[in-house]
Amino acid sequence: METLRNLRWQDALDILLISTILYQLMVLFRGTRAVQALAGLGVLGLFYLLAREADLILSTLLLQNLWTAILLVLVVIFQQELRHTLERVSPARWLTRRGMAPSDHLDAVVRAAFTLARKRIGALIVFQRGTSLDEVVRLGTPLGAEVTAPLLESLFLPASPLHDGAVVIDGTRVTHAACMLPLSSREDLPPQFGTRHRAALGLTEESDALCLVVSEERGEVTLMTGGTYRSGLSREETLERLRALLGPTERRLPGPVSWGALLLHRWPLKLGSVAVVTGLWIYLGGAQKLEVGLGVPVEYRNVPESLTLSGRPATSLEVRLRGSRAALGGVNRGTLRATVDLAGTERGTNFVPVGRADLNVPAGVEVVGTDPAVLRLNLEGVRRARVPVRARLRGEPAAGYAVAGVVVVPGTVELVGPESALANLSAIQTEPVDVTGAQASFTRTVSLSLLPERLALADSSGTGVEVRVTLRRAP
Repeated sequence: METLRNLRWQDALDILLISTILYQLMVLFRGTRAVQALAGLGVLGLFYLLAREADLILSTLLLQNLWTAILLVLVVIFQQELRHTLERVSPARWLTRRGMAPSDHLDAVVRAAFTLARKRIGALIVFQRGTSLDEVVRLGTPLGAEVTAPLLESLFLPASPLHDGAVVIDGTRVTHAACMLPLSSREDLPPQFGTRHRAALGLTEESDALCLVVSEERGEVTLMTGGTYRSGLSREETLERLRALLGPTERRLPGPVSWGALLLHRWPLKLGSVAVVTGLWIYLGGAQKLEVGLGVPVEYRNVPESLTLSGRPATSLEVRLRGSRAALGGVNRGTLRATVDLAGTERGTNFVPVGRADLNVPAGVEVVGTDPAVLRLNLEGVRRARVPVRARLRGEPAAGYAVAGVVVVPGTVELVGPESALANLSAIQTEPVDVTGAQASFTRTVSLSLLPERLALADSSGTGVEVRVTLRRAP
């Protein structure tokens, strides 16, 4: 394929960058409502490309006008998901590593959670990380106590005034209790999930917080993060996962990872991202038309015998070319020119159009237009005439000397050119002869000044004449 043959390293880097962004978006949105919306957008985009390729004018026009409204509606509907995504990729989240609770505090939390589960007492524990939970804790009850298992167990006892709601842990301290969380609106949740589970899932969809949910009906512990959940965990599994997500930095530093393991991790998503972006690049690279403007010299050929161009015929054109990047790359600007064929023209004014046939452009390149599009050319008869030659002097001789005479040899020359140029030509001058500071007579060979333009000597073998300047002393 021509598009792939012209693949540059910049294009490969472009595909890699966009594929990485698409892969990260798929990972971030996985398990959320945004996935269905993205799939719908992909179907609409595919339909739009097919409609434009099939030249379905009405469908293409409607989809073009709907895209702006669709994107605006999606921003409004998924503002929480977008905010969560932007917070997750924010550098501030990497610079401020909040929620790094030591293992003994995590062990206390897990011990309390499984004690409550054994007693069939519901509980909701929130671990604050990079995202601020000011809106969540605003209506809660401030505590500011160290994390201990007895404290957490007592907070969720049915007799406790703070048992209804969530407990928020920031670092090693319980900051608030009885906090109300936003509910998730997902419809694919298990039927056994109640309000407490929906509240925990809703918070993890809007922030990077971690939630532990204890079910009073089933006596099980569920861990939720990033809009996903894991139920039925054992005490050891729960503690291990919390340490991996919230433990000290040195516990979470990954070991050496091979390139093969890195590439194979979530390889279907990575392969799909690369395939989608490569397909779009091929389509756009082959379908997108670029337009460039170039200055092109003009050559005239097949001028009728006994006729010649007069006046000032165009020597260059402005040409607009359109084509794919690969096709335009095949245009050789050094050899590109417009060759105007004057066969069939007549004496007088002629209007000659310039088109693609007059330009040596490669296949696949469209000539949008030329400026001018039509050349106005005047042709007239060729005439020969013998005219005298006059020397043109420049400067003054030395003090005390004057020019006594000037002789040009030969004194006349035969010129060939348009009739209008020779009709009123009484003489032709030489190039300037400098006599500045001269003190003696001299002879010099100089060229002729062939003006007006398009005049030529009938005898092209000799283009110069002798100028003999005679000096005398001034009285």
